[in-house]
Amino acid sequence: MVQLMVEPSQAVNCVDVDKSLLPCLTFLTGQVPEPAGGCCDGVKALKGLVTTTADKRQACNCVKQAAAHYQNIKDDAVSSLAGKCGAPVSFPISKNIDCNSELKTASRGVLLNDVEITMLARHEQWMYLHGRVYKDATEKEKRFNVFKENVKYIEQFNKGGNHPYKLSVNEFADLTNEEFKATRNGYKGLCLEDKLARATASTFKYENVSAVPSTVDWRKKGVVTPVKDQGQCGMIKLIISFQSLQTFFV
Repeated sequence: MVQLMVEPSQAVNCVDVDKSLLPCLTFLTGQVPEPAGGCCDGVKALKGLVTTTADKRQACNCVKQAAAHYQNIKDDAVSSLAGKCGAPVSFPISKNIDCNSELKTASRGVLLNDVEITMLARHEQWMYLHGRVYKDATEKEKRFNVFKENVKYIEQFNKGGNHPYKLSVNEFADLTNEEFKATRNGYKGLCLEDKLARATASTFKYENVSAVPSTVDWRKKGVVTPVKDQGQCGMIKLIISFQSLQTFFV
């Protein structure tokens, strides 16, 4: 178990943060090449300085001050530095975050075990991968809890081993089942594919198919796509038809 401490600390000051992250912040603006040691070295160095909740709050404020000088940096780019480097820290690296609000849970002296810390890191990395940015600390905490429960369900399902398929974490992992159904289920009207199909028509002529192989491994032909997302399209039959027709044009 890891106890998050709340007593004052002098371990972190803005000079240390500047040394660790300012070269990387400048790099993110496109003004200079990436630092010789790489941005990840700076992030990992900063992580090593942060040990208590007071450290986290101070480091967060330092990063906010530093990032405020670089108007061309997107907030999500700043936030994703830690996750990108595989050394996520449990305070937000963001110029728009309220450091005190973000750390309110930690300041209560909550006990976090290694599993919880790992899950926090996974959520940060997932946010970076899918470009997810939450409006405030309250929303982030809510979405993290949903993400955590969904990940647990996925892992338990896959451990069962008696299914012909496996589940994985995707871009919907921070939505509840009800939220997902509310946005994805039901007829949504004509999507772009539907409109294009109705607006255009063309003829198709078969090639010479008198000598065809008995089997074809389309994977080796490079034409097998990843699992497709229907999105907001309200006509799944049309999508299935397109997939069948696509094979004729390979």
